[in-house]
Parts: sequence; C-alpha cells; structure tokens
Amino acid sequence: MVADRFAHQELLRPAELDTSGRRGWEWLPGMLTRPALRLLLAVLGIGLTVLSRIDSSTRSQVTRTLSFDISTADGVHRRWLFDGRTRYISSTTLAEDEPDHRLHFGSSGQALGALTSPRAVDAVVAGLVGHRMQLRGSAFIVIWFYGLTRRIVAIGRTRGPKQQIPGAYLRPDPSRDGPESIIREPAVDQLDPTWSTAWDARTRLWMVRGPGGEPMPEP
Repeated sequence: MVADRFAHQELLRPAELDTSGRRGWEWLPGMLTRPALRLLLAVLGIGLTVLSRIDSSTRSQVTRTLSFDISTADGVHRRWLFDGRTRYISSTTLAEDEPDHRLHFGSSGQALGALTSPRAVDAVVAGLVGHRMQLRGSAFIVIWFYGLTRRIVAIGRTRGPKQQIPGAYLRPDPSRDGPESIIREPAVDQLDPTWSTAWDARTRLWMVRGPGGEPMPEP
C-alpha cells in the first residue's frame, strides 16, 4: 500500500497554487480550460461506462469495488464508480462524499495537459513530486485508471509492427535449452486437482486470479 502523503492536508485552492514552470494548457485562461476539461472527463466517463457493458476485456479489469475522483482547484470534478460484483463502471459529477482514491490537480489546464499527454504518468509523477498535484489513496489505482482510459483513446501507445517479425519463436526448440533440461507440460484447461504445488503457485499469481473474479488484496 502506498502511503497517503496528503491524508491530513486540505485540497489545493487557486490562491495557493505554485504557478512556476507552467506550460502548454496551463497558460490558457480558466474560461477555456474548464469547459474543455469537463468535456474530456465526460467522454472518459461515458466511454468507460459503455465499455464495461460491451467489452469483456474491460470488465475483467474491474475486480473490486471502489471510487476514484479527478478534481481541480478551480472547480472541475468527476467521479468513477467501479463495482467489483457486477464489474460495471459508472460516472457522475454529483458525488459530495470523500472517494476511496483521488487525483487533485492545481488547475484545469494542468489536468488537461497531463491527461492528454502521451507521457501522462510521467506528468503526474512530476506534479506530485513538485507539490503541484495531490494524491489521496493508492498510486497503483491512478496507473490502473490511466490504462483504462487508453482503451478509449490510445494516446501514447507504441504501435506494433504491421508485418510479421521474421524468425518468430513459434514452438519450443530443445536445442536452445542450454545445460539444464526444461520440463514442458501439455496445455490443459484446468490444473490437476491433485497437483498441490501448482495450485500453491497459482495462489500467488494476481494476473491469473484477478480476471477470474477472485477477491484481491490491496497492493
């Protein structure tokens, strides 16, 4: 669990902002950036809500019930609600209680710059280190949420090759095993119930348990 370094601090207000190092969207007046950010967050809210209804891959990533907010010091706010039971996502701007996790930006321009950047995670980390943004809750949730938003608009993703890579490793080659032998088991749909060591190893694999709907511990 990532420690909440702002748990006992009030959220930033416009008069308290550190405006040094502003760039890009942050130089535009709030009368322009606030509507633009509200539109962007609404698109992300509606998009994730729809995806969670029609895309099984998106639903497989919703394994616990939690709320996540994005807010700014100049009054923009949106909340996402993740239901671990139904695996559905919903979004609202009306919530007033404290969320489980929150990413709070110093201004709507700063939020626009970070959320539309191909290096959004780097921008958020720099803002947190420079005390120009605030995080309440787990940083892992922020990174996970960032990955979900890129299912709507793939900003910053590296595209794979359009042609098949020559010499692809398609099947095991025993001649490349080296001095130690490698045991290769045939593919199966389910582990042998009597294979206790394999089941013990499986309990430690979050990537296997999470998509299967099993309860997951907090990171």
